[in-house]
Amino acid sequence: MKPPHLVLDDFLSSEESDALFEWALSNEGRFSEAQVEQGIVKEARVSRVLRDIGAFAGLYEQRLLAQVAGWVDALRLSPFTPSTVELELAAHGDGAFFALHSDTYRSDQAARGDRMISAVCYFHRIPSGFSGGFLRLHSLGARPGDPGHDIQPLSGRLVVFPSWWPHEVLPVRCPENRFIDSRFSLTGWIHRDRPAPGRPST
Repeated sequence: MKPPHLVLDDFLSSEESDALFEWALSNEGRFSEAQVEQGIVKEARVSRVLRDIGAFAGLYEQRLLAQVAGWVDALRLSPFTPSTVELELAAHGDGAFFALHSDTYRSDQAARGDRMISAVCYFHRIPSGFSGGFLRLHSLGARPGDPGHDIQPLSGRLVVFPSWWPHEVLPVRCPENRFIDSRFSLTGWIHRDRPAPGRPST
């Protein structure tokens, strides 16, 4: 059985993808090495990321939030009221990857809320300057090396799945390792409020 997910092609128009791509190139110097809970751990994740995406943030957040109700139904999630959208722009060059993980926070971590839905949109130059970099969705309880369901990171494509679902980014091959040839992704994590002790979540 396939993991619960949705694939929406052309979520970004070619014009929007091109504009975001050019913006990423012009802000190359602002990207920093990606981290996991323990900090920079190159055995777990290799990529460069940027959290501030300027004027694109409002457009992307609005477009995601407008579709949350439909995604909740399609993914058979418990209904919730979105509280915020957390954004991250990532550039994957040669050898970049993200090992098996989920997108949720531990209960003891400071957080804006609980991540409920992960929505990842891809963009890159045409023709693509990289190969690989597929998103692999796994079954619950998966271990590293287990087979999964692979999704190609096509420009303009959006992939939506529950944030607690295990997944990974397979290694990227980008022979000249130029920033312009990277596999770019814009992830939006849709949160619900984290309830105070003794208060149920919505």
